[in-house]
Amino acid sequence: MNFVNYLSTGSPLKGDDDLSPILVFKHFIAKERVLYKTLNQFKVANQILVGLVWVPVKYEPALLALKDQMQAANLNPHIIKREVDPELTTPTFFEDNEFTFAPQQIVDQYDTPKFKEANPALFTAVTFPFLFGVMFGDLFSGTILFCFGLYLTFATPTKGSVVETLAPGRYFLVMMGFFSIFCGMCYNDFTSLPTYMLGRGCYTYSEGEAVPEWDTECVYPFRVDPSWYRSTNEIAIINSLKMKVAVIYGVSHMTLGIFLKGTNAFYFGNCIDFFFEFVPQIVLMVSLFGFMDFMIVLKWLTDFTANTSVAPSIITLTIDMGMSMGKPSVPGWEPLIEPQEKQT
Repeated sequence: MNFVNYLSTGSPLKGDDDLSPILVFKHFIAKERVLYKTLNQFKVANQILVGLVWVPVKYEPALLALKDQMQAANLNPHIIKREVDPELTTPTFFEDNEFTFAPQQIVDQYDTPKFKEANPALFTAVTFPFLFGVMFGDLFSGTILFCFGLYLTFATPTKGSVVETLAPGRYFLVMMGFFSIFCGMCYNDFTSLPTYMLGRGCYTYSEGEAVPEWDTECVYPFRVDPSWYRSTNEIAIINSLKMKVAVIYGVSHMTLGIFLKGTNAFYFGNCIDFFFEFVPQIVLMVSLFGFMDFMIVLKWLTDFTANTSVAPSIITLTIDMGMSMGKPSVPGWEPLIEPQEKQT
């Protein structure tokens, strides 16, 4: 933008510079504010300005090239590489790309990792879209979100358009839509309706009966049997399945976060954080919630067809682990709890 020529001649600007005088002045004022704000951060020493800046190692050649350009413009900058002072806090620099930009922004909303700490955004790039699919697993809505993400990926953004606004998170939206489709297929959920792509299911309804008959030789190949959506206890079965799957993934996700804290403490040699934060947290997580995940899987693998009344409550057993020192108050888990009762 030739601002000087515009002020002196008053002739209209051409091409992209065809802006109103108000926009030109706003651009000029914003640029001056940035310049003076930067200059105010320097210190004056013997009629020269001295400033301390952080530069990534990979950008040192570009800094030296800038020094050569300033010398060619009759400026004489002095760039000195020095050791980092112990009292200074080294800033964190992450070189994002189009894929890692969105998860890094999500992590930075809570806290920016310190210098040389493990960056959880690398895991968030996959775990966040997957957990989104676990919560909102639906073939219909997932397909719409997936197609919208593909549209943002391949569309040409124009200035001020919705595509330009949402373009930084387009890959994130694609993955969220993909995992929503995948989990919707696992749930066999299409706008809360089942699909029969893989057959009618292993349960058959006789005319006039509300209880289905189970074919003991049948194993449904993939996802939830659609016959459950026609049963009288549909809500209890489907919600219980989704809740238990979400608990397993949630505990695994939190355990990963605790391990990242432990690796950071081990890398920096912080013994207090390692032994008095990481170790108690991982022990309690595995002992309580990890054991709860184990009971969920064990209950899935145990056949209570002969007597469903002895099937224990996972929540009650988990509470008994902490309140009764492992002694259960519900029947049905004698093989699992018997060694603990003998010890007490």
